[in-house]
Amino acid sequence: MRGLRSFKIILIVMAICSFSIFVADYFLFRDIKIKNEHISSLENDLSLQDKRQEYLVSTQKLVKSVEQDIANINNSIIPKQNDVKFIEGIETMAKDNNLKIEINSLFTQNDEVASTTATILSMKVKTTGGWSGTYKFLAEIESLPFKIKIGNMTMYSSNIGGDGAVVAKKTASVWEGSFDIKVLEYK
Repeated sequence: MRGLRSFKIILIVMAICSFSIFVADYFLFRDIKIKNEHISSLENDLSLQDKRQEYLVSTQKLVKSVEQDIANINNSIIPKQNDVKFIEGIETMAKDNNLKIEINSLFTQNDEVASTTATILSMKVKTTGGWSGTYKFLAEIESLPFKIKIGNMTMYSSNIGGDGAVVAKKTASVWEGSFDIKVLEYK
């Protein structure tokens, strides 16, 4: 009986040891699983942060590449309250090309621009002078760094009458030109 009793004790001790090992394994695997889930979560967060960082860097590069385009666009529009300076520049160009200039009308148009910050400055201009001066004047206006349109242009020699006959014999013909100038300006 003693052998049976010692066998039972050994069996109970082994069962308790096996159960303890099983419980220890369970807690060990559970701890490993929780740590793996935590590591996986950290890796996902890190990957997401990395993607955000890449997006931020690419956005910054895009902004830098567009900055020059924005500056060019801003420079093609007359700055706010510089319309008088622009008109004086047009008058100076005409005088530099030996032209008399007369600005018949000056107004702003909002209907052609779908912007709350820009408008169109329109001028009806008349010039009197030589053909080459008028041609150079128009070329200089078109080469200004602003967004300019020249329209409704008419040019005629004042030495020729309406019937085509020469009115007066002059050494140099005088040309009269009239045209509209439209330029974008900030409000």
